[in-house]
Amino acid sequence: MLAMLPDRYAIPLKLAELDRLSHKQIAQQLGLSLSATKSRILCARARLLEPIYECCVVELDKLGNFIGCTLKSSCKPLNEL
Repeated sequence: MLAMLPDRYAIPLKLAELDRLSHKQIAQQLGLSLSATKSRILCARARLLEPIYECCVVELDKLGNFIGCTLKSSCKPLNEL
């Protein structure tokens, strides 16, 4: 799903969520301010919500926490990649 985002959002989100770098480390690595880094990560998360719900059957626990998802065969964004 990261491939659906422009690099300016995908890269900071990947570094934060997959590589587990701190926002400060990401800012230094990408030459951004700390506030710009935080803003891009927040924006990336928001931009991913719509395609996630369009492409996945999302499973939540009783408290609303994410448990998992199953991909839908009708997923347009992933089929277009």
